[in-house]
Parts: sequence; C-alpha cells; structure tokens
Amino acid sequence: MLYARYVKLNALEMETKRYDVKVVIEGAATALIPKFANKTQAFTNLYTKFKNARLIDCVCKACAEKMGALQAALEQNLPFSPAILQ
Repeated sequence: MLYARYVKLNALEMETKRYDVKVVIEGAATALIPKFANKTQAFTNLYTKFKNARLIDCVCKACAEKMGALQAALEQNLPFSPAILQ
C-alpha cells in the first residue's frame, strides 16, 4: 500500500507544478480501490484529494474484476479504459 501512497503524492505534486498528470490503476493496485474508499483506512484523505483532482485516467477493468475491486470502482465512478471495454 505504501507504493500507492507515493504515486498519489507524486501525482499531486506534479499537478501543482502544472504537469499534465494521469494515473492508470492496474494489476494488483486495483485491489486497493475499495480500501482507499473506506474512511477508516489510512490514506483515505489523500486518496480523496487525488480522486477529486481527477488524476485517475482509468482503471483496468479486467484487473479490477480479478482482484475483487470492480464493484468498488463502479461505485466510485472511476473511468475504465475504452480499449479495455471492447
């Protein structure tokens, strides 16, 4: 979970420096989607700030389904890659 924290921190910092930043959530990282939405988990505030800044480009739908996080991604209205939807 620590690596996911650094991705969010770096993306937020780069955005403040006016870089065009987008993050793709794929692989095992998709399993963290329901955890970060849980207000009792660590780093929920950071995730909320990251999500509200619209820094998530897309989520791998197949990965989220395999990791049991598809429903959480749908509930959070996270975007899925158009190529993955075909």
